[in-house]
Amino acid sequence: MSLFADLVLPLALQKLYTYKVPEELQGKIGPGQRVVVPFGKSKMYTAMVYAVHDRKPEQYEARAILELLDDYPIVNENQLKLWEWISEYYLCTLGEIMIAALPSELKLQSETAIAVNPEFSRENEVITDEEAVVLDALEEKQTLTVLDAAKITGSKNGIRLVRKMIERSIVLVHEELRDPFKPRQLVYVKLTPLASDESFMKELFAALEKKAPKQLDLLMGFMKLQMDKGKDFFVRSALLKLTNSGPSSLQQLVAKGVMEVFEGDESLAYLPPGDPGRQVALSETQQLAYDQINGHFKEGKVTLLHGVTSSGKTEVYIRLISDMIDSGKQVLYLLPEIALTTQIITRLKSHFGERMLVFHSRFSSRERAEVYMKIVNDGRDGVFRYPIIIGARSSVFLPFSNLGLIVVDEEHDGSYKQHDPAPRYHARDTAVVCGHILHCNVLLGSATPCMESYYNAETGKYALVEIGERYGGARMPEMKIIDLKEAYRKRTVKSHFTQELLDAIQLSLTEGEQVIIFQNRRGFAPVLECKKCAWIPHCINCDVTLTYHKRSNHLRCHYCGYTAPLPAKCNAC
Repeated sequence: MSLFADLVLPLALQKLYTYKVPEELQGKIGPGQRVVVPFGKSKMYTAMVYAVHDRKPEQYEARAILELLDDYPIVNENQLKLWEWISEYYLCTLGEIMIAALPSELKLQSETAIAVNPEFSRENEVITDEEAVVLDALEEKQTLTVLDAAKITGSKNGIRLVRKMIERSIVLVHEELRDPFKPRQLVYVKLTPLASDESFMKELFAALEKKAPKQLDLLMGFMKLQMDKGKDFFVRSALLKLTNSGPSSLQQLVAKGVMEVFEGDESLAYLPPGDPGRQVALSETQQLAYDQINGHFKEGKVTLLHGVTSSGKTEVYIRLISDMIDSGKQVLYLLPEIALTTQIITRLKSHFGERMLVFHSRFSSRERAEVYMKIVNDGRDGVFRYPIIIGARSSVFLPFSNLGLIVVDEEHDGSYKQHDPAPRYHARDTAVVCGHILHCNVLLGSATPCMESYYNAETGKYALVEIGERYGGARMPEMKIIDLKEAYRKRTVKSHFTQELLDAIQLSLTEGEQVIIFQNRRGFAPVLECKKCAWIPHCINCDVTLTYHKRSNHLRCHYCGYTAPLPAKCNAC
């Protein structure tokens, strides 16, 4: 019997296309697996199987699938249900959702450009004749498309060849060569295992006391900081400053084998001390909120946690996450912006260790593909190694198989909405539907809930839990609104400051306190928008709008520092 497969192509096409399943692939192919297919006269695409059946298309002759790329689905049944809802609700095609949901390395096509991996060396690798031909061509042209690679090697399936070269890290998808965001690296200092050898340390202290008192001061200073702070390592520059030591003293201790230096992410400097797995001590108000949330979860209700600023919502999240991990379930922690990710990672690491994955747009395509496939394979042997996934809005597309809780932090934030290109989804609402499909709990948290969520809570569609006081009994700030128009009329404004503000600043300074003055914005305009099509320039790294600076006549990202000249015409029009 002839079998056929309806496929989703990574194109904005309204319908699915039916291809013939070759005899050798019958019984091996199913929904959610990727295949290579021809499309048009000379193009090839990585498509995804939507359904397998025996109905021959009536209006055209079905072309054959060229190759099956996956032994098992990388898009599961629940994901496909979510795709269908997004397609219907946000009026977009399944192909557009596939483009958004899968990292580019998982959907190669004939136009995909590749380049040599700068870290690849021919001397250390055994390569085939076809790979050698591609590498020779890349030395001349720098980049090639998959179609070009197929032509110069005479291969019928260039995607297969390029895919294997990518898997072996011989070449990279060309977008990988853009300078990706990398967290700032700092140099840290820690003690080596030798420091736990009592006899060695006695001899070392005696020798340093006689010949190298500065080295002894540094070593003793490190140990004192270790006891005071409860940390195993410190930033090198901060350590030298706190112990009033010089770099040469540190170098000598490294040479003696008692200390070592290493590079690490900037976030390590802020990692709070603590033992992974420690229980969170909740206040009475937090405990009440925690109990109420669990009560609503048992009823299957989406819950809105409305907690004032500094009320300790994150500690409640951590307790709920701990419960889910103990029950063997996964947790998705959604954040509106990448800038918040490092802060949350450090908080969660102090409780759960390294059992988490991070997924956001600052990662390169290869890194996103690695995280995606880790989630696909996690739990296939019955063990879930990454129970916590932290990410921005695109994380709702990840292939979860055992999700028990979705936390949407700062649920009011506009960054959860994808404006361009399609699918123009809202991650908060998509997360709610995802939770319904997966039968998992959904918690929305905010100090200032959006009107839609609060209305849903008021009308009973969502459950509402409130924390109305700050953690530790801290008082809410006193707010005072000043009528600037009236102040200007009475001529009580000095420069740009009212007399009330100046008096308040002076009072704080007299009492030895600090003052923060916030500007309402940086730059001439926070957004530049096309009047015809409403296109807005975004940062290529951070997915936030670029601010227009009139004095220098350029656009700037205030998160990563990316700049761009003012466009002479709309990029979309």
